[in-house]
This record gives sequence, structure tokens and C-alpha cells, in this order.
Amino acid sequence: MAFVMTLLLVLATTPFQSKIDQAFAAIQNNDWTAAASALDEASAEQPAMFAANNFHYLRGRIAESQGDWRRATQEFKQLQENNPLYPVAMWRSARASAKLHDDAATITSLSLLPRNFPHDLKLQLAQEAGGDIALRIYQDLATREARYERARTQSDNAALWRLIRENE
Repeated sequence: MAFVMTLLLVLATTPFQSKIDQAFAAIQNNDWTAAASALDEASAEQPAMFAANNFHYLRGRIAESQGDWRRATQEFKQLQENNPLYPVAMWRSARASAKLHDDAATITSLSLLPRNFPHDLKLQLAQEAGGDIALRIYQDLATREARYERARTQSDNAALWRLIRENE
């Protein structure tokens, strides 16, 4: 009886589901190339089902693991605004754009983040991006760490001393 049930499950599995299962197996084995290939095939086979199950986010994470920042950005931007993963996807898109040194795309992705997005993740992005992007992120945050980094970046000694006195 168990054999018949297993056989029915195997036969009932759609090619799309089979590709997704292959992708998850490859992810567990840290075989990013096989996982990416399986997800690409699943996406080509049933794009609506692929998007509905948030596999663009997973494909973006795999692209990050492969160092394919351009692909990661493309995948993360395919999530819809009503998707619960959207804010994290935009943050990851901003990170990928920063790795590509595409300041305009980084700023665009940053502007799509909700106001209540975690400050520590914004600070992490600022540290990774550096330069004008970092300063822009620091300007939007009121945390002590952001004020310190803003003062340090701008060589504002008066602001640094205010922070030191504030800590005492």
C-alpha cells in the first residue's frame, strides 16, 4: 500500500514541482548553479506560478550567492508591492546595486523601503555602499550610530564632541 501511495505521488508531481524540488535539493547541497538552472526552468515553464510562490526572491538570493549582482537586482525587483517580502527584496536590490556601483538604482531601491524599515539593516547597507549613498542613508536616520557616521564622514569634529559629551 505504501508503495502504491509513493508511486501515485511521484506520478502526480508536475514538471514544475519537480523542478522546484530539484532546486531545493540543490540548495541543500550548496549547488547554486544547479539550483539556479532548476529555478530558471521552472520560471520558463510556469511564470505565473513561479511569481505567485515568491520564487523570484529565492532566485535573487541564489544569484547573490553566485555573485551575480545584476541578476539578483532583476529578480528582487520582480516582487510586487503587496508581497510581504517586498521590503526585504528592495533592501537586497539596493545592496546588489551598491555592489554594482549603480548609485541611481541603489537610491531608487532605497526610496522604495518603508519608513519603518529596520535601522540596523539600513546602516549595514550604508557601510557596504559607502560614499554619497552612505551619507544619504545617515541623513535619513536619527540613531546615535548614524549621527556618528555622518559626523565622521563629513569630518565634523564639533558633532563628534557633542556625541562624546552626550554619552557622558
